[in-house]
Amino acid sequence: DYGAFADCSGLTSVTIGNAVTEIGEAEFLGCSGLTSVTIGNSVTSIGDRAFKYCSGLKTLNFHAANCASVSYNWLYGVSLTTLNIGDGVKTIPSYLAYMQSGLTSVTIPNSVTSIGSDAFYQCTGLTSVTSLRETPVKIKSNVFQDVPVATATLLVPDGCSTVYGSTAVWKDFGTIEELPNMKGDVNGDGKVDVKDINIVINIILGMDSKDNYSGADVNGDNKVDIVDLNTVINIILGM
Repeated sequence: DYGAFADCSGLTSVTIGNAVTEIGEAEFLGCSGLTSVTIGNSVTSIGDRAFKYCSGLKTLNFHAANCASVSYNWLYGVSLTTLNIGDGVKTIPSYLAYMQSGLTSVTIPNSVTSIGSDAFYQCTGLTSVTSLRETPVKIKSNVFQDVPVATATLLVPDGCSTVYGSTAVWKDFGTIEELPNMKGDVNGDGKVDVKDINIVINIILGMDSKDNYSGADVNGDNKVDIVDLNTVINIILGM
């Protein structure tokens, strides 16, 4: 309901479960002690002033795969320093990081297929944006409205700097660099970790497609199976 947890100043963290579809209006308004929020994958809308004046909120873990509606002032009075967009997110909604000047970097997962208007409006502190997609998402110029992209660095998958450099908006970044092509780096984020393991497992179980991840076929035998999984695990273990 409206304002269900408003002014709960002792609340320090919130996890919105995967069965929840809506975060209501003013739901956590004024929760000044809140430092971390995790939004589950089923959330499709976030109401007006949902986390307004949560002045201590620094970390947002956003896993909502298809969130279509976010109020422009849902984070008013908040200064995020960390925004983690989950690997399964397909839609980055409009106003997701509206006026979050404390953010210095953001990573756009390979799963993202659309980015809404003003998603990173006035994120003036951004110096680095990483896009893990080999094919750039088509976006409007206002996605990075008032962000100093001319002095920022765009990191893209190995071999993709040319296509990003010729694509509207993305080409406006002052520097476009390619991430290293590391064996076992399934999602192309420049490191081999548990995220890569989880992706390979999901592909083996049929919960994801190898077509989404060019590095999933680690041993190059044109299939993704237990051999690839073991290879990634061994790389992490230093074996």
